[in-house]
Amino acid sequence: MSEIIDRVREAVDILDVIGEYVQLKRVGKSYRGLCPFHVEKTPSFYVDPAKGVYHCFGCGASGNVFTFLMEIEGITFREALQRLAKRAGIDIKEERRERPELRLLKETAEFYHRQLYKPDGKKALDYLRERKIPESIISLFNIGYAPPAGTVSYLKNKGFDHSLIIKTGILTDTGRGFRELLRDRLIFPITDEFGRVVGFGGRSLDSSVEPKYINSPESEFFKKGKILYGFYQGKKEIRDKKSVIIVEGYFDVLAMHLMGIKNVCAPMGTALTEDQAQILTKYAEKVYLLFDGDEAGKKAAMRSVKVAMSKGVFPYVALLPEGEDPASLFQNGESGVVVDTLRNAKNFAEFYLAEASSIEEKVRLTKELLEEIEKIEDPVLKNTYIEVLSSVSGIKELQLRNVLAMFEKKFRKEKSEGFSLEMRLVIASLFDNEIREFLLENINPEDLDDEDAKSILQEFREGKSSEEILTLHPKRKEIIEYAMKYIDLNERVKEDIKSRIKELKFYKERKKIFTKIFEKTEEKDEIEAYLSHIMDLKKKQFRGD
Repeated sequence: MSEIIDRVREAVDILDVIGEYVQLKRVGKSYRGLCPFHVEKTPSFYVDPAKGVYHCFGCGASGNVFTFLMEIEGITFREALQRLAKRAGIDIKEERRERPELRLLKETAEFYHRQLYKPDGKKALDYLRERKIPESIISLFNIGYAPPAGTVSYLKNKGFDHSLIIKTGILTDTGRGFRELLRDRLIFPITDEFGRVVGFGGRSLDSSVEPKYINSPESEFFKKGKILYGFYQGKKEIRDKKSVIIVEGYFDVLAMHLMGIKNVCAPMGTALTEDQAQILTKYAEKVYLLFDGDEAGKKAAMRSVKVAMSKGVFPYVALLPEGEDPASLFQNGESGVVVDTLRNAKNFAEFYLAEASSIEEKVRLTKELLEEIEKIEDPVLKNTYIEVLSSVSGIKELQLRNVLAMFEKKFRKEKSEGFSLEMRLVIASLFDNEIREFLLENINPEDLDDEDAKSILQEFREGKSSEEILTLHPKRKEIIEYAMKYIDLNERVKEDIKSRIKELKFYKERKKIFTKIFEKTEEKDEIEAYLSHIMDLKKKQFRGD
């Protein structure tokens, strides 16, 4: 697979692909244009054809030719690969199979959905009808029912291995044996932003069974902090309206759709995470936090406001009457309350400063907001935030900017610390085959201390290409931003990087030897042998071996 990805990447011109969506102008070695992923007046979107990457210094969007097509078109990596291969005239056989875990999860979701209409599923279907959930919504979200037994035998009959059923969380180890995790529960299939089933949420249908809700265990595909329930179903509306409404639960998402409000999704937890907000930046400019007005809801909103600001999505807060949510209001025929609450949503500053009970508290909260504003790289967006904060707080813009300047030095220092030496060397290897081969020859993944560097090097050893690794890496944005700013792979730089790799190799070998010395301090002969080996290593380093 990695060979095909490399062939496609080399065959297509990233400038041609991105140029179909963005008007690019040459600026030095790079090309610049208005970012297609957020609204801006000053171009901050750069493409580096030599490295085959793009980066927006405004919203942080980063990636390669594959991720660009995935994000601009809302398609999967496989679909992007197929489109670009077709463009390059490279034949990719359609029968290439997706990951077995994803096939199993998809098959399980379909099985659960069918069970909803079987005799055992009647109580689940009746419950949905009590909640006024019609067939159209059941179908759209593929809602189902997990029977008390039979899921595992069905999957085995479909050819799935027992170990894979455990790996995907369908079966769980209780310590006294295995059982079906979601048995006798109403099932909400959870999809990623591309519509792939990655996990499940299960609601108990018996009030005596706790917990009321359980989710699939965390896995390679299902990470709660990176998933938004209902996002895929609402993605088109979110993109069209350039805004998204965040609610708290599965039934809240369904209720909003029934009210005709489809640009909605729910985090898999109380508050929005940075990874979830990063997904939203590709599609929305505004985020409305529609939470319960109780203390827990207010705290979740405050955390979510900061996260949204840091990612460049303008946050509004709409708190419902205490103890209410969109689902309960819809069921009671009070959808108008939801609409009115959204209409009267407060911007980030209005909401935040309303919580201040004293002048001192107001100053503290203003400083907190300024710290978040300082993290925003887009100067136009940063100015907008300052103007809004000044208007709401009554503090002059100049004074706010002076306070902001106090944070700049600290922020720049934190940012300049950047990646470890190990990670910087690995980043260089992502963009140059010669450096990658040299690194693999000299360094073993287990010798590295930096976990990110270690995992990337291990993926190289497993045969994955740079494109595969970079496309899915959680720090893709930071890696590409660093590469575009600091890596210029001419021959002199490449030789310098190789020297650094040799130094790192020597350091790691020396560290191993000293570790052995300290472990065996009583064995004099062995200590002398180890010290002799260190001298040999030192000589090799000076000779450049």
